[in-house]
Amino acid sequence: MARRLCCWRAPSRRTSSAPEKPKRWRTARRSARVGPAPPAGSSSGAEQTWILLGCDGAGKSTLAAALCERASRSDTTPTCGFTTASATLRRQRLRLFDVGGGAGIRAIWDNYYAEAHAAIFVVDASDVERLEEARRLLHAACAHANLAGKPLLIVGNKSDLPHAAGTDELAAALGAHALAAGPRGVCRTSALSDAVAARERGGSDDSLASSLDWLATTVQQDFGSLEERRRRQAAEQAEEELRRKEERKARLAAKRAERERAEAAEQAASGEAVADLAEALDHTKLCDS
Repeated sequence: MARRLCCWRAPSRRTSSAPEKPKRWRTARRSARVGPAPPAGSSSGAEQTWILLGCDGAGKSTLAAALCERASRSDTTPTCGFTTASATLRRQRLRLFDVGGGAGIRAIWDNYYAEAHAAIFVVDASDVERLEEARRLLHAACAHANLAGKPLLIVGNKSDLPHAAGTDELAAALGAHALAAGPRGVCRTSALSDAVAARERGGSDDSLASSLDWLATTVQQDFGSLEERRRRQAAEQAEEELRRKEERKARLAAKRAERERAEAAEQAASGEAVADLAEALDHTKLCDS
């Protein structure tokens, strides 16, 4: 089971000092390194689909903006539903699924797991009061059959703010090591907005890029099986959605037929009542004559 734990502090807006060299921790079983040629059977040119998950306000849309090289941070607003975007990371083509993190929209998350090759879970490391909420969301997502075991990168955002959780604290609070087996990494950055700011200056956030490179390489090295799984799960999900749609149509048709039968019975009863009344009136007229 490959694991990768990265810790860094991206350049702060309050200082011009160079970023610290990333520190890496690995279990006895080493994770895949970034850089070597992909193994036979991998696909280096195929588009990868990543889904961005996390609580509202964690920084998912800001990360998507950084990957898409948007020119301004001001256009990053909370996602209310679901948006897609295209990006390129060191010649690797990406399709990003940015799903809203609000409590009222989280129910749609599992609609998009099947299409994803990998997931990025963004958490606000400075909001320690919501780490338990983030942990529940993370574990629920990773337990879903369509996402379990797929490559996962956990990004701790805003680590330069007061009271932000450290890397080990963040990993422990999120229960990162108890997730379903599969490649996963944990990293921290001082602010994802720094990545967008770096794009504006014509540079890049090398610290964040190293973990994104790890995710892209991990997917690339196992792309054949991940793509086969994506296609199969997407087909199964489409079939299930069609089945549910047909069931809804059948239920609506049954209700409509029942309503029409009730209306017909009511009309028939009303017609019989009118006929009985007419017959009674005719009988009365005969008696009077």
